[in-house]
Amino acid sequence: MGHSLTQPDCPTRDQLFTEFIGALVYSESELRDRQLLNLRRLMLMRQPDACRFDPTHLPLLYLIDEDKDGLFSLHDLMNLGYYRGVVEELTGCRSSESVSAIEAFATGLLAAQSTVDAFAEWFVQLLEHVDGTHMVGAARCVPSTTIYVLHTVLKIGAVMQESFEQFLEMFHRAGLQLGLLSLEQERMSTTSIPVVLLKVFATTLYQSFSTTFRSLRLNLDTIPEYVRPFTYSTFPLLRADFQERLEVAVKGLSELSVSDTTDLSEG
Repeated sequence: MGHSLTQPDCPTRDQLFTEFIGALVYSESELRDRQLLNLRRLMLMRQPDACRFDPTHLPLLYLIDEDKDGLFSLHDLMNLGYYRGVVEELTGCRSSESVSAIEAFATGLLAAQSTVDAFAEWFVQLLEHVDGTHMVGAARCVPSTTIYVLHTVLKIGAVMQESFEQFLEMFHRAGLQLGLLSLEQERMSTTSIPVVLLKVFATTLYQSFSTTFRSLRLNLDTIPEYVRPFTYSTFPLLRADFQERLEVAVKGLSELSVSDTTDLSEG
């Protein structure tokens, strides 16, 4: 499947273009102009069956994010689709099996080839891009809406039977205990989490992924290399096709907004 993404008239690629654009047009204008999805938009994006992946699997997201900036481009997703084809060809996995195989490979590559500091830096950026940051005193913070997304990503409710409110309170307690939030700051803003706490939390996550990798007993030599044939400069005809379709979608959304505004004013 992955190799066919480079071929003309590929239905999977066509569907991927459509769904990526569908998520992109509703993104913030800055990200739309840069043609990038943040974590929330990536989670909301509908996926072609042949390119399906778990957008909450953090080692996988770390692997596919080429720039390690916590944002995801079209070619990041196309490279994942290509890699899925490589994995199925080299391992003989069926399509349904290759998804979990790639997740295991991603966990192994994260534990073996990255560092806790690099992962923590990426993790913070991933969450900062969800709803931005703000200052509470001298502490740079993310809003509670970002922590809600993290609660969803980590499946805290299902795995630990812990509500979002309990998860948020855990961060607040840690902030007070570590001296990252004063009682006054806590009273001023009960919905803000210091970014530095996210770095501490990322360290725990990285250790957990490393433990998972060891339990899988994967031989790194058996993990297919993650290649990235798609970049912004490769396949110019595909890029031109995508750009044209994006402009049509943005124009259509703009015209719809104008029409809705006109209807309201007339009403």
